[in-house]
Amino acid sequence: MGFYESTVLIVEDSPAITMILSKYVKKIGFSKIISTKTGDMGISKFEELLEMGIVPLVFLDYELPDMNASEITPILFSKTPEVKIILETSMDKDNEIVRNLFSLGVSHFVSKPLRFENIKQVVDTIKTESELDENVGLELDKISEYLQIAHRASVTRIAQNCGFASEHVLSFLRGSVSKGQVMEMNSIKEILCNECNSVNISTIFSCPKCTSNNFDKTKLIEHYDCGAIQSEKLFENNKCPQCKKDLKALGVDYKIMSSLFTCNECTERFPDPNMDMNCIKCGNKFTFTEGNWINSPTFMWMKEVLEQKESTEITNDEIMKMVTLEGFDKKVIFKEFDKKVLEIE
Repeated sequence: MGFYESTVLIVEDSPAITMILSKYVKKIGFSKIISTKTGDMGISKFEELLEMGIVPLVFLDYELPDMNASEITPILFSKTPEVKIILETSMDKDNEIVRNLFSLGVSHFVSKPLRFENIKQVVDTIKTESELDENVGLELDKISEYLQIAHRASVTRIAQNCGFASEHVLSFLRGSVSKGQVMEMNSIKEILCNECNSVNISTIFSCPKCTSNNFDKTKLIEHYDCGAIQSEKLFENNKCPQCKKDLKALGVDYKIMSSLFTCNECTERFPDPNMDMNCIKCGNKFTFTEGNWINSPTFMWMKEVLEQKESTEITNDEIMKMVTLEGFDKKVIFKEFDKKVLEIE
């Protein structure tokens, strides 16, 4: 429903002011306008609208024949905290009574005599606030959906990929802990791009001699009789590729050495490849030691898996793309997560 399709409830005892106010809100764009002359009638009408699923925008006069705004405001907020109340009064905004009403939840004020420009300015502010509230709700939904797919992720990663402030993500997730939806895990150390601070980093491995990416991991076998040290792939049918003798007993005439990497370009053998970082966001390349490091709280999604005992297929292409981009293997994640669930139970 669009903002201007909302219902406006005017609680005002002056027929003249009610008529002027109705004219102004119609000019702004509202068409559903209800008015009452007393506080009791205003509360009753407010309750009727709530029963129909409608939270009206309320214009509330301070002094009414039976009640004042200080008495009515807490009642309206007790019915729903979502109500927006615009106080109309001839008192100054700095008046102690008005300040007390602000502390009760009233956040908008128009002074009498009413002016169209003032009414429109307040309504425009409420419209902007409503749109921001809706956007926040969408972002929070996005956080939950992201974590359901990843099952376990850091606050930094969720915040950056969902476009939300880290402190808001952390607050939302910790609130979800009490609802049984997520579990907070230990903080992890993460590397960020030293140019843009993005957490979306890929790793580039290369031969330390020629920097080629064309290398293989292999186990080496040393044959004691002839001294050959070759890749296990070359010992076909358990025969030494150098002296052609059969390998007999492990530890007696041969041994398996630690795994090494072999470059297919320069034939260099090395225990560990070079490791460089590549920022997916800005394209910056930097070494492992040049990155920015942070500690980031991590959370695991719990609710759906614990209740249903099975994974749910997610079809949000945008979030799936982000998760895939970060190198998640869904099968591995689900398998490991199921093991964790069994441990908990």
